[in-house]
Amino acid sequence: MFGFSKEARLKRELLLFLDRQEEYVTSETIALSLQKGTSQTIRKVLKELSLTISSLYKQEQLHLQISTKYGIALFRQGANFQNVFEIIYTEELVYDVFRQLILNRSFLTEDFCKAHQISVSKLRRLISRINTFLKPYDCFIKIGKKVSIVGKESQIRLLFFMFLYFVHQKITQNQSEKQEAYQQFLTNSKACVEDLIDGFIDGNVTKIKQMISKNRQLLADLSCITGVRIETPALKQLCDLAEACGGAAKSSGAGGGDCGIVIADQKTGILPLMSRWEKAEITPLPLHVYHYRGGIK
Repeated sequence: MFGFSKEARLKRELLLFLDRQEEYVTSETIALSLQKGTSQTIRKVLKELSLTISSLYKQEQLHLQISTKYGIALFRQGANFQNVFEIIYTEELVYDVFRQLILNRSFLTEDFCKAHQISVSKLRRLISRINTFLKPYDCFIKIGKKVSIVGKESQIRLLFFMFLYFVHQKITQNQSEKQEAYQQFLTNSKACVEDLIDGFIDGNVTKIKQMISKNRQLLADLSCITGVRIETPALKQLCDLAEACGGAAKSSGAGGGDCGIVIADQKTGILPLMSRWEKAEITPLPLHVYHYRGGIK
């Protein structure tokens, strides 16, 4: 799943398998049932899991017992596995690749390899493994001097959401409600983008501003669904100041980064906003809108 390592997947399967058992089992039985590695491999991974669990939970909540006499058993009372799953996945190199792409959409290959003390060839192999999973999303990760993600914006956003939800979701009884909420987000987001496009085609600045503000709210709703911060404090200040000056604003891309987009009245809203941004140490970028002269695509 998402290119995570075999060891990470095995740890998850071990927890779920042991949770279904009503009595002690041996490592040989586990290896035979899961068809994953030898009994020695199973015991090694279970010892690592036991240390992780003991650091996250009280013994009466969740406890993995490994006994040479009785075997292996998992005791769980009023706790779920989400904290363990998050540790398992966030310690993986795959997570750091996705994290950089979610926050920045691209990163320097050499810098990433130096920071993680890996070779470029290892990173290439990892990205190749991740790309195998990305085929259903019609997007892929490209590696050269930079690592970047390529595909339709809607598909990239869906991929990022599903990745974050897989890693950080809360295992509760209302998961179906969260899924329904996410489907509603997709529907509302699509309608918002279509109305935004119509606004640009018609030159309707009021409608454009309304849709930018609506998109910001939709992303805030998504943040509530996932429990993942999309609008950072700095981005919130950027957007709030823009709205206070009569503009409409949102974080750029899928959020979480350091850039925002603002639509403001050129005659009355720009100078007051620039002044407030300067005081807040927010830097406007000297970018210009590209006008396509070939007609509407």
